[in-house]
Amino acid sequence: MAGRMLEWVLRLLHYILVAVVGRLHKFFRWCPSSRQCLDDAERRLLSYMNKPYRGLFVDVGKIGDNSQRSSRIWTLVLEADDGCNDNLPLVLVHGYLCGSALWLLNLESLSKHRRVYSIDMLGFGKSSRPSFSTDARVTERLLVQGLEAWRKKIGLEKFVLLGHSMGGFVAAAYALQHPQHVVHLVMEDPWGFTECGVHKSPLRWVPWLVDIFTRGIKFFSRADICTLLRAGGILGPPLLAVALSHEIQMFSKIVPDKTAVPSYFYHCNVRRPSGEAAVKALMHQFPWARHPMGPRVVDLPASIAITFIYGENSFMGKHPAFKIMEARAPSSVSIHVRNVWHCQDSF
Repeated sequence: MAGRMLEWVLRLLHYILVAVVGRLHKFFRWCPSSRQCLDDAERRLLSYMNKPYRGLFVDVGKIGDNSQRSSRIWTLVLEADDGCNDNLPLVLVHGYLCGSALWLLNLESLSKHRRVYSIDMLGFGKSSRPSFSTDARVTERLLVQGLEAWRKKIGLEKFVLLGHSMGGFVAAAYALQHPQHVVHLVMEDPWGFTECGVHKSPLRWVPWLVDIFTRGIKFFSRADICTLLRAGGILGPPLLAVALSHEIQMFSKIVPDKTAVPSYFYHCNVRRPSGEAAVKALMHQFPWARHPMGPRVVDLPASIAITFIYGENSFMGKHPAFKIMEARAPSSVSIHVRNVWHCQDSF
């Protein structure tokens, strides 16, 4: 009875948050953000990179059966240092709540000997924000469809595909659908590979606490951090700066301005909740996917090399990678564990 009451209260709280934020948007600019703000935040963050880059929108056509207009994918392009782009190009796919510019710590090193493309996934950053289905398989198909349309427009035939977190899930889904284009699949701390319930909570000896924690996680899977950011209005940016203290410290290697990373993060995530809807469709409950990728990746052609990169202190389970390595033997599967956590740290 108490559990049902708690779930009802959480649902009511979620409804109030969404309703209030929606109404406030109609009357005045509750969130201090705009497309121009995002452009400026991205430009400011990338200004700390000692290498030129190009930014362009790539038209990928209509995404989804009910789409009325074409979608565009924002793309950052960096050329090889020596001007020779004979090596296979590298395509970077960011994770949830991130954007193409958050590969900043890696862009220069990764583009030393090859051309690098860093994209904002559909629904995120500066890319178009189409309406995604609530069906997980349909949403996965639409994300892959957008990436494939992007590949055709850019003119890539073979490439290395690297995805972080949710981007690792999308990269794997793409490789399964279009294996002929992916020579090497690299997944950094990928989300959505573990099958639901594989790991039991270390607090299982306190059933009532586990119940509250689980229901709370389900609530925040619905009313995620982006909803809370919008609800915070003008308080969102300063609160986010506190919440991202670890990321600010990590980027301080090359970004002395402590407001640059939170500003980019904020303006990426308070716009129309399209990418959030996609994540909610893909997610069963945090941190599991409705259709886990781990059991599916073993079906990739043996010709595709696979690399997993995990953070030693990350909450993402590493065991799916070892299962995949065992199942795909003797195909090339390598696993690397580094002394970092879940963020896109420098390689």
